[in-house]
Amino acid sequence: NDELWETGPGDWSYREGNVLQAQTGATRCYLRTRSEHPADFIARLKVRVTAGGWRSVGISFDVVNGHEKLVYLSAYAPDPKLQLMYNMGQGEVFPAGADRHREVDLNRSYELTVSVRGPLVNVAVNGQHALAYALPVPREAGRLDVITFDATAEFDSVEVRELSPHVKLLPVQPGDTLATAESALLVAQRSLAAAALRPAALRTAHAADLAKFNGSPQEKVTQLVRDAAFQARKFEVALAAAAVARAKQKQNTAMPKDKPAAEKELTAAEANLKQARHTLRQPGEKYTSLRVSVRAANGYGEKVAGDDTRRGPFPKVSTGRRTALARWIASPDNPLTARVAVNHIWLRHFGQPLVESVADFGQRADRPLQQALLDWLAVELMENNWNMKHLHQLMVTSRTYQLRSSAVAAEAATRNADPQNESFWRRTPQRMESQVVRDSLLHLAGVLDNTIGGPAIAPDKEGEIFRRSLYFTHSRDKRGAFVSMFDDADVVLCYRRVESIVPQQALALANSKLALSMARRIASRLQEKLASSGDKVFIKAAFETVLQVQPSPEEVAACQEMLEKSVAVLTSKRHPQPAVRARENLVQVLVNHNNFVTIR
Repeated sequence: NDELWETGPGDWSYREGNVLQAQTGATRCYLRTRSEHPADFIARLKVRVTAGGWRSVGISFDVVNGHEKLVYLSAYAPDPKLQLMYNMGQGEVFPAGADRHREVDLNRSYELTVSVRGPLVNVAVNGQHALAYALPVPREAGRLDVITFDATAEFDSVEVRELSPHVKLLPVQPGDTLATAESALLVAQRSLAAAALRPAALRTAHAADLAKFNGSPQEKVTQLVRDAAFQARKFEVALAAAAVARAKQKQNTAMPKDKPAAEKELTAAEANLKQARHTLRQPGEKYTSLRVSVRAANGYGEKVAGDDTRRGPFPKVSTGRRTALARWIASPDNPLTARVAVNHIWLRHFGQPLVESVADFGQRADRPLQQALLDWLAVELMENNWNMKHLHQLMVTSRTYQLRSSAVAAEAATRNADPQNESFWRRTPQRMESQVVRDSLLHLAGVLDNTIGGPAIAPDKEGEIFRRSLYFTHSRDKRGAFVSMFDDADVVLCYRRVESIVPQQALALANSKLALSMARRIASRLQEKLASSGDKVFIKAAFETVLQVQPSPEEVAACQEMLEKSVAVLTSKRHPQPAVRARENLVQVLVNHNNFVTIR
């Protein structure tokens, strides 16, 4: 009913008495009431999740100015649950005690009931009470959303009405929350106790190892070994006690079907703790030696003798061989290093190197046409203390870098004399590297996370975690599905990427979930910025944002025709927002344009 609800992002439709939402991906989809809901209310939602990634559906209330409280069910396979969260403008908060692990199956109908009086929230699933929670943040007058996140769903009905004062809500049960907190506290305390004992175990093991290697008297060695063994046994007891605490915590929070496995794990942990305490009475002389790195072999004799002869304390005085090698590599009398560095940096900026054989600067390599430029840049790099930032700035602010890539306006004599552009009289078009394609999509959509540093991320998370692409694992067996379609890095050779144009690249930009969701985000950002501007303004802004060019009159006319036809088709199919979807489709078309993945 358009008089009661307004449609937000998503692919919403009405069929056979049900409301369907068919869009997945990182965009939250919602239907929002046009009026504010009662301060104390009950909302009942009947829904069936059919597919998706996170597979989340729920009810958001007090929606105003970016603030909200949200109750949702998630059918995400590793961790299905009922969850309450809130956002007061500083980001989403998932408070302790506001979630319940429960099975949420695909293609099964659920009735989610949310009852709210003041700060107290009661949640029931299929008529059974599931959660009572007291909001720690103030209530606000706002509207109500029915939401999905990365889920396709069928909504049978939604009902919102004022909560009768005669209805009693269940209070928060402090016992459950307290027991959970105490369990977590015990785990933290025992883990901290184990961590506090580890330094003593390491110090005594180190002292025992040094005594062995330094030829100390046997009595002293024996005593240090026994000290190390005693500290090792104490550390093992602390680790076993922490394992028992974790097993108890897991048992307390396990779902009924997981209880037997949790109890079995607890029994095993308690047995290990008992054995560790028994061993502490007679610690013996066994401990874990500190294994340092293996010193490089000094000659063939040490190499064949094995690693054990080269473990242990290193000499106090270095041979100086590595320092001498480093000084020779970076010596002003050895321009090879600077030439190689300059050639690689030039290749990345201009699309073609000064020396074509980037992996071979030996006698077999052809003499470069631009050797004078190569040598000048190499000296510039060395004289500026090997500051590569200076070299980058010098290249990108040069006139050569600012040349056009088109050869149409060039004289025929120029084109015939240097068809391969070895004299750099024009710009060479470059295909974006695979990571740059993904990062460009995320940047234009406004979701690229520029945080520096951190551990490697599994490549199958490239569509869920919006860190820069260089932080994702890239190996022979593990690489992102999206980035692998484009000019990806070779796991063996790092000299130069091979540019390619293959059908799979167009398919990835046209059909992948990542490209589709980012294109819709880009369109959404443009529409928010332009407000109620007409199609011509939107077309111009889309060209400037995605392709960094002004559209020609012919292109504007073609895009206007495409928008008009798309709106007509979508309207005939009863799409809730035909104009919005048509503009999203236009942005998707521009993302698939060759100029989007080409640097000119």
